[in-house]
Amino acid sequence: MKIRRKDSLTGKVLSAAVHAVERRLFSENFNVSNRTPFDTVHEDGIMSVRHYHPLAVDEIVVGTEPMSVAPERHRIPVVLVPPLAATSMIFDLLPQRSVVRYLLARGFDVYLIDWGEVTADHSNLSLENYVLDWMPAALDAVRRDSGEQDVSIFAYCMGGLLSLMYAAATQDRHIRNMVTVASPVDMHQMGIAGGVLSAIYRPAQVVSQALNISLLDMPARYFHIPGWMNSLAFKLTNPVGSLVSSLELLVNL
Repeated sequence: MKIRRKDSLTGKVLSAAVHAVERRLFSENFNVSNRTPFDTVHEDGIMSVRHYHPLAVDEIVVGTEPMSVAPERHRIPVVLVPPLAATSMIFDLLPQRSVVRYLLARGFDVYLIDWGEVTADHSNLSLENYVLDWMPAALDAVRRDSGEQDVSIFAYCMGGLLSLMYAAATQDRHIRNMVTVASPVDMHQMGIAGGVLSAIYRPAQVVSQALNISLLDMPARYFHIPGWMNSLAFKLTNPVGSLVSSLELLVNL
């Protein structure tokens, strides 16, 4: 009988097939994201606000390095704001690669605004809902729960844009600190996708002035973008990197 080596091409293909079936049938066994315990302190439709529990250990692992958990607690809470094109798990991706666990270990009181899962049923949502309705309600909930008026905001990507728009629109004087990471403040500089935006901006402006119409006057539901199109736009910002990542995933399966 011929024994096939596990590292042979046939063995790799067989292993990949088995893994694919296991992920489909037993997906909960592969879920290691969003595992840090929390309480939900506010809900409004698909939006909710989480308050993470203090760590019950003396040490955590960050990457491969151990880090001691600070005994002192900072008074000002930190509010994590994710983008709309990614879920809240980006802040709690893996136990050893978790922004939530790192901040907790540093002694911060950590909250998170979870925007929820948007579907076609939520086509009535607009930026005003996020900036002028949900952001104020979420921060009010944090302030009530923590007993502190001042908050610090740590936001990623479009979460940073929402936070900046909220701060500008409300002039909230109790934002102690705001940190935005990878927030596309100037979207015209976003590689190929930015070039497309720049190319259509001027003609769109001419049409708007000629017909005396504004996109702001049109129903928000007409401007919702399907998930696949949003994903494609992100991949076009680094097409070579996206291709290499896909090939590496295929090889490592």
